Amino acid sequence: MVNKKVIIIFGLGWQQAKYIKFLKKKKYYLIGIDQSPINFLKNDVDDLIIENIFDTEKIYLKLKSLNIKKPYKIISFLSDTCELAAYKLRKKYKLISDLYKKVEFAIDKEFQLKELKKNRVFCPKTFFLSTKDINKKKIVKFPIITKPVDSSGSRGVIKINNKKDLVKNISKSLKYSRKNRVLLQEYLP
Repeated sequence: MVNKKVIIIFGLGWQQAKYIKFLKKKKYYLIGIDQSPINFLKNDVDDLIIENIFDTEKIYLKLKSLNIKKPYKIISFLSDTCELAAYKLRKKYKLISDLYKKVEFAIDKEFQLKELKKNRVFCPKTFFLSTKDINKKKIVKFPIITKPVDSSGSRGVIKINNKKDLVKNISKSLKYSRKNRVLLQEYLP
């Protein structure tokens, strides 16, 4: 059983170093959660859970095995994707915050586009593509940009110059989408 206040931190990239070191100096018991076994700050936390950050149930069970009954805080720094996962875990522990809709809006490009169009904001021509639709879409004009509909930090964003590039690179964008959907958008230089 841990006798200090427990803070669970989603994401252990170099960007979080300053904050994690600050919390460590304050004598909190830090549990880091990251999906990568090769992470920058694994030696700066008291416990480390390597798990898909969206598998909240597995993370919760691992925390229970560490005898974590109710953490003091569940946080993420500088990552909207990690904030979604932190929100889901906060909900399990009944540490609710209202950030979910704000963060979801920041990540969900399909929802953003609908809201922008509804408010008559100019948007590039866009259509959506799922894994099963790859060979069905007819692209009229290249270049285009492909983006996962639910990713952040420019992961999976690729400029496509022709049909050959599209076939070659679409799976790279799709691998960053939890929904297996990407948007194809006219390129505006």
